[in-house]
Amino acid sequence: MILSLLLALAAVVVLHVMGVVPLYVLGATALVVVVCLAVLIGGRLRHVSYLTKRAKEVRAKWAGALTLVFGIPTVIERKMYLFISRKDELLIENEEYTLSLPLSTIGTILIISAGALRQMTGIWRIVCISPKSRG
Repeated sequence: MILSLLLALAAVVVLHVMGVVPLYVLGATALVVVVCLAVLIGGRLRHVSYLTKRAKEVRAKWAGALTLVFGIPTVIERKMYLFISRKDELLIENEEYTLSLPLSTIGTILIISAGALRQMTGIWRIVCISPKSRG
């Protein structure tokens, strides 16, 4: 998104230098790009600020965030936050609920940064939590 905004601004600058686009169009484009960048960066900072604040509240040893995307045709994304508390619990939170799982009941936690899988699935991260086997 940021790259496309900067490319649009560069294209308008080049067109202005060539004399095709008047100065007010260049100014309006620059204003739109600055506002969009402020919104994108502000959203990211708000997200990181919430994660840091909430990690301090639950006294977490580890904190992370991920986005769940349900279905291919409908893009509904939900922010999820993962915390490992000092009480050895995995807390999974979103806007609607908080789920607490004791680490003693979890056998495996797999978190993959899906750089290679992004080309195939469009997902940024894959998280798998499996129960501990009884055996």
